[in-house]
Amino acid sequence: MLFPRIWRSFKWNNIGLPAWPRAISSAIVFLVSLFASVYGIYPWRHDVAIVFGATAIIAGAYEAFSVGKIAFVYWLSLSIVVLVSAISLYLYVGPNLPEETDTVGWLMPANDASPIGYCVKHPAPKDALLFFLGPNEAWTTSQGLSKIIQVGDCTSLSLVRENNRMRFVGDVFGTNGELVARLTEDNKFRLIPGEYAYRERSDDRSKLTIFDKRGEQLLMIHFMNSKTIRIEGNFICSDGTKAIISKSEMLIHNTPADEFHIKHACMSDIKSPNQAVLTIKRDSVEIGGGGLSSP
Repeated sequence: MLFPRIWRSFKWNNIGLPAWPRAISSAIVFLVSLFASVYGIYPWRHDVAIVFGATAIIAGAYEAFSVGKIAFVYWLSLSIVVLVSAISLYLYVGPNLPEETDTVGWLMPANDASPIGYCVKHPAPKDALLFFLGPNEAWTTSQGLSKIIQVGDCTSLSLVRENNRMRFVGDVFGTNGELVARLTEDNKFRLIPGEYAYRERSDDRSKLTIFDKRGEQLLMIHFMNSKTIRIEGNFICSDGTKAIISKSEMLIHNTPADEFHIKHACMSDIKSPNQAVLTIKRDSVEIGGGGLSSP
């Protein structure tokens, strides 16, 4: 290791310094060496860097104990504090995020507060997963697969719930019927080169926005927290069905004559994989597992 070699290379007794400057200088050398060593590892492996740092601190304290600088009880107390701190730090920072490319990435839950919902008459239970389609709310307490959006034979977005964890799965198509993006069950997304203009990502990886070649928002998924998602976008199928979801409203269109707007609606509980928050077909529109209601 780097820091023990530096730690032992300084022969302060030969310099003739008093005890306290020697102790301070040794501590500075030790901490700088420890920081340099850990900093080189941390960007690549959080767990290894934290274990290395904790071990180094405990080993350095033990060396002080072995030469009679500190009592055993102080070394033991410090070791316990360092171990608890190391475990707490790892639980807070978590493992390293997987490396992304322009077309491949992962959606990670943020710690944002859930919006105030619209299901006042049918409020979501505390263990429910919440969906916000623009300014409209739906929720489910079901385990397993829950459909969110089905537009014709094109766009299909669903999520899989396992013990209060959400995983996205689905396909998003452009107006030409070509696949633009695919989401798999490990919250991994793949974008098809040449089928979209550009994409935007939040720093915490909780939000993905895809823009089509006209510069319009094709899809926005915001993984707000482990129980809440917000979805917007232009979901258009080549058979004429479409759902345009914005921050202010949701426009549903399934024939040249049929077009209506929905906002501030409660879509109630989605109880079955055969149901969906929103299903648009050429001859019908189905909204919510328990029907559509006003707040």
